[in-house]
Amino acid sequence: MKLLSFFFHRLFHKLTHHFRPLQFFILVSLRVIILAMVMVLIIANPAMALLRRGDRGPAVTSLQLNLQNAGYSPGVVDGLFGQQTETAVLNFQRDRGLMQDGVVGSTTESALIGKSKGIGGGGQDPYTTTTELQQLLSKRGCYSGSIDGIYGPQTTAAVRRAQGVYGLVVDGVAGSATYRALRTGQCNCS
Repeated sequence: MKLLSFFFHRLFHKLTHHFRPLQFFILVSLRVIILAMVMVLIIANPAMALLRRGDRGPAVTSLQLNLQNAGYSPGVVDGLFGQQTETAVLNFQRDRGLMQDGVVGSTTESALIGKSKGIGGGGQDPYTTTTELQQLLSKRGCYSGSIDGIYGPQTTAAVRRAQGVYGLVVDGVAGSATYRALRTGQCNCS
């Protein structure tokens, strides 16, 4: 960014040395253009994206799976951020002491990824992060994706694969039985 600024500064002085009004206009225009470019880069960064009611797509599907894994019912996992997903987000935010706005920003996303717990499968539910689940699945050869803490389609497919190998109910939800099998089982998916 400094190099770009230096280049424009030098070019600016060469072109406008004798035309002060033009110099001011070009300076202001260049600053607006640079600011616009920075804003586009920030908005285009998916890590900083917000999810809210009405949104749809793979990011919403991942959110719904993470909510489900954390014990909150987003309704049908369909990639559509509807009323049930918004209610699940609001309940999650309330329970974690976050601002309750129903919008998933970086704070809610971080809390959700870091605090997901296994559900289903019987017995007491162990609190395990999605990152730890992905590491267990990877160790057993069931998961080859990045360890990113997102309970998305790749993680769900890996959980289903592991459940099939261990003879468990294949539902894609990492419950107590799934965690127990991954921690103690000798089988590998590969």
